[in-house]
Amino acid sequence: MTFDNLKKAVGKIIKYYSVSGGWLTNRDVTEDDIGEMINQTYRDELFPMFTTQYPFYFRQVGYADSWIATGTSSVASTGTTLVATTSIFTNGMVGLYVWNDTDEELAIIDEYTSGTTVELDTTIGDTWDGDVLYVLGQEFVLGGDAADIYTVEAVGLKYKSTDQYYVITGNPRPKFDLFQSGGETFSQSDPQLYLTTSTTSTSDFVDTLGVLPAFDKKVEKAIELTYIAKPTTLAATGDIPRLPVDQPLIWGAVSKAFLQKQQFKEAALFEQKYEKAKRESISRFRPTSTGFPRETRMPRRFNLMSRRII
Repeated sequence: MTFDNLKKAVGKIIKYYSVSGGWLTNRDVTEDDIGEMINQTYRDELFPMFTTQYPFYFRQVGYADSWIATGTSSVASTGTTLVATTSIFTNGMVGLYVWNDTDEELAIIDEYTSGTTVELDTTIGDTWDGDVLYVLGQEFVLGGDAADIYTVEAVGLKYKSTDQYYVITGNPRPKFDLFQSGGETFSQSDPQLYLTTSTTSTSDFVDTLGVLPAFDKKVEKAIELTYIAKPTTLAATGDIPRLPVDQPLIWGAVSKAFLQKQQFKEAALFEQKYEKAKRESISRFRPTSTGFPRETRMPRRFNLMSRRII
């Protein structure tokens, strides 16, 4: 069923929609409310249940380059001071590598001054003037292709552009668990991961993936992220849920609608219907089955005997 049909099915049960009269207005439950209830049931209740048993049904792969910022060195750069023509630096970049793509040189950011100015661990003088810069990363915001991430399944890393294969890492660990004494070292042959949060100009908190050691080379598609993606919110009239869960979606939304109407007896009744339909939907879901009956085969030993093979 489409998103529009699901809403209408719920509206009919609570008597707020009819084919002849359309949607009733100025009621305690609106069409938009019902749409939100359907999406809440779909994305927050049914999806987690299905993905536990069938994670491949929602599996996605995303990629990220090894740098987190790029720009151009200004003629104002001198000594150990690196000045960019635009604001590309943050105070969280202290300790990271800056790659000069024009001269193919590497330096470490020792001190943050402003969005355009940092101090390096080596003298560059005027040799970097006008050169293209890349700030190589350690923490990467999970946005773009991975903005719909639900859980991380695996992470592959390439520290050199000549690497043919990704080094597959284990599950992310808490950052504080990776640093116990303060003198830890990490190897590119056995990198470690951690999950944290970052802030951006458009969001207070965003999921962030940290890698240890940090990248020291410019590598395209340096990170291969395999993750479970949360299904998109149903919004357009013709949107269809990826999961075959029409009946649980209807009963679940009806129960929530009656709760909003403070009709608790009806809400409890449809909650029972919802729980039953939910169990049936997961038990009947067979995404890897073709549905064709298997041909009965004779045991191998009988086949050999019939051909007189000992």
